Amino acid sequence: MGTSRNFSITGDIHGKVGPVVFTTWKGLNVVRSAPEPPNKSKTTKKQAKERSAFKSVQEFVASIPIELTRLGYQLPRNAKKTASNLAFAYHRLYALIGDAAQFDIDLSKVKFTQPINLTAGAWNVKLAIPTPDQALISWELNPFPQQHTQPDDLAFVIFYEKTVRRFFTKQVRRDELSVSFSYPLGKKPVSDRNMFCWIFFSSADLKKVSHTKYLGNFML
Repeated sequence: MGTSRNFSITGDIHGKVGPVVFTTWKGLNVVRSAPEPPNKSKTTKKQAKERSAFKSVQEFVASIPIELTRLGYQLPRNAKKTASNLAFAYHRLYALIGDAAQFDIDLSKVKFTQPINLTAGAWNVKLAIPTPDQALISWELNPFPQQHTQPDDLAFVIFYEKTVRRFFTKQVRRDELSVSFSYPLGKKPVSDRNMFCWIFFSSADLKKVSHTKYLGNFML
């Protein structure tokens, strides 16, 4: 860096000229080397890996219906984070698998709820495939229900087709004891859809939620 207290041979030049910058500082004429622009090619392997991991989790969490995330990831009062922030943090820490070349989400670790106010989950829940194009989820009423568990609680049964990253949700009362699901027919029927399933419950006023239970993987 060069400086001068007197009139500079650069005259009134200010700013960047080629590889140098002309400016003044505390009454001095100053010439500095121009900063080099960031070199994207210098991104470290660690940075690239973190970006890839972030993208994988962000895309998965964004694909979950936002109303489920807002219902299931309960926030304390005066929370500075959103329900989506909590869902991202959970899946980044517990459900992300693979490496920078191929990150993925372990669907058996997926959670749609993080309760603060808790209600009971499923009692003796079962997943069955009674016909090739239908899934049946059934459960029982707990013979020893806790005080906050009610027959009119809502069951949320969630189905996910991994190939197209699409969620389907069925909602019924707890005392209906079952949900059936048939994949919506499109213009081009496809066989052997790779499906995954979970269940959780909420109180009728949506103020309490249960933990999420993963029910398994099946073809439909």
